[in-house]
Amino acid sequence: MSAAESRERERIATLLHDEVGALIVRIRLRLSEWRHSDAPTPSSEVDDVCSWLSKLSHTVRTLTTSLAPPAWHGGLPSALGAMAQELGLGLDAQGPQVTVDTSGPDFDVAEPVRSMVCRVVRELCLNVLKHAKARRLDITPRVMDGWLCIQVQDDGVGLPDKPEVLGRGGAGLGLAGARAQLRALGGSLHLRWEPGRGTCATVLIPLPGHPEMAPDDVVELPARSLP
Repeated sequence: MSAAESRERERIATLLHDEVGALIVRIRLRLSEWRHSDAPTPSSEVDDVCSWLSKLSHTVRTLTTSLAPPAWHGGLPSALGAMAQELGLGLDAQGPQVTVDTSGPDFDVAEPVRSMVCRVVRELCLNVLKHAKARRLDITPRVMDGWLCIQVQDDGVGLPDKPEVLGRGGAGLGLAGARAQLRALGGSLHLRWEPGRGTCATVLIPLPGHPEMAPDDVVELPARSLP
């Protein structure tokens, strides 16, 4: 867990330097050029600065959510729904339509586990947004046989040959980091996909007070048929 926290601090520092710092420098230089120029400012340059400010605002919101997610409280299904809303899933006409299945009984886990689960599921959702070209994304949390089981399924293009590269250099933990956090709790992440027919990611975490089982012995939730 200490190693995972160290990697997260390094990720945040890199994001602050490469994203936030670089955007601030670009905006400051452009404003300085305008200040010392008597020529009218082209509308295209104004559009550029507005785009940079929008990206800067999004990056700051992403970092704030990562450091202190304000709404990841209550039952775990509710927390996952709040996490999805923070990402704007289902609100952008160009993005996938999200569904968080809350039809099952509400339940909760310890706060550190809830926060970690939301971060891992958020990473999976970010990868869908960035790479999957999906039309829909289904998140299904359940408790099964003493295990917390969460499926994240999309109808996109599937994963690359080396899925662990997803998330590197971006705002997310990366799949390797997500798996490391799950392993610290005795859990695991399973990926199943078909090129052009979608991906189903299953997060498994053992709950206290239940007999130990190997993750491979757990029967996964019935997945929606890939198109």
